[in-house]
Amino acid sequence: MKKLLFIIFVLPFIINASDKKYFIVNFGGNSDCPVKGWTNNGKYEEIFRWGRGKNLFLSGDLSPVSNGTASFVSKFGSSIELTGLKQHVRYVLWIDFVRFKDMDKSGLSSRLEIYADRTKIADLDVTRLPLDKYVGIDIPDDVTFRGGCIITFKEYSLNPGLWGAWDIIIAEESFFPDSSEIDSADNPPPVKEIKSGIQQKKNTFKKEVKKKDPQADVKKKEDKPADTPREDDYIKKSVNESVKKDLPPDSGKNTKVFDVLEPLPPKEPSLPDIVE
Repeated sequence: MKKLLFIIFVLPFIINASDKKYFIVNFGGNSDCPVKGWTNNGKYEEIFRWGRGKNLFLSGDLSPVSNGTASFVSKFGSSIELTGLKQHVRYVLWIDFVRFKDMDKSGLSSRLEIYADRTKIADLDVTRLPLDKYVGIDIPDDVTFRGGCIITFKEYSLNPGLWGAWDIIIAEESFFPDSSEIDSADNPPPVKEIKSGIQQKKNTFKKEVKKKDPQADVKKKEDKPADTPREDDYIKKSVNESVKKDLPPDSGKNTKVFDVLEPLPPKEPSLPDIVE
């Protein structure tokens, strides 16, 4: 009888269990788990501009999965379906939330409750999230005993839409993947933080001033060749010779003859072209 119960209830979960140590929910690429109810998929640049409109500064997308695309929990709730989990193995839900700096000073408030099937496993405050770390949440093994579960996210806020995630990793308790273990096609280089409009204009102006026009240098050389004497050189020579003739014979010992005419001022360098 025990063998029959084992074959009916336990053996199917053992067969369906995966050898993988981790599963990835990648909102900007391929995911290992089906998702439901996630809305407002956005790129880093779009989320950055949205935050600046509310005087919030967006924190970056963390590795090992870093493609600069996030999705948000809908007002009706969102979920992730996990399958292929091993028995007697504890799993941790690692979430790379969309976070803004100084969120505790923004005046915004929102709570997020996370459930594994019907068991609440987390209750989070949007103003108390770490900026540079994944948030790790333990999934009870009595929930994953059957080889899977459904993770549900519910937001409680007067202004919903603050809870977003760049990616989610479900990994064995003693394991966390690094960038070398994740497919490079789904893990492009991290997106750099966007600079303000003033900084962008300042840097652009510097680049424009440094730009040189090679044609201007060529024209300058063609106008005055190096081996061609200038007209004022002849004038200076003749004037100096006349001044020397009028001097006393013994005055040359302690007297210096200076150029009567000042040399012509050098040409002003041509300004670089401004690229509009």
